[in-house]
Amino acid sequence: MQLTVKGKQLDVGEALRGHIADSLAAMLDKYFGDAIEATVILSREAHLYRAQISAHIGRGIHAESVAEAAAPYPAFDAAAE
Repeated sequence: MQLTVKGKQLDVGEALRGHIADSLAAMLDKYFGDAIEATVILSREAHLYRAQISAHIGRGIHAESVAEAAAPYPAFDAAAE
């Protein structure tokens, strides 16, 4: 799976990038097998962090999710669920 992780108004460190890669790989493999590509965009809006996940799973199958939380890790975890 090709994974792209971007940050808007925040720096995405290696620890967060690794957490995202591991979590997405496990989740997508569990439900869909190998995904083609996934994009995660983390942004900060005032006091909240927002995580947007977009995954191209197969031919004509796309999954998208958005969540907000007080920290980047919980925002991503909520969007992944």
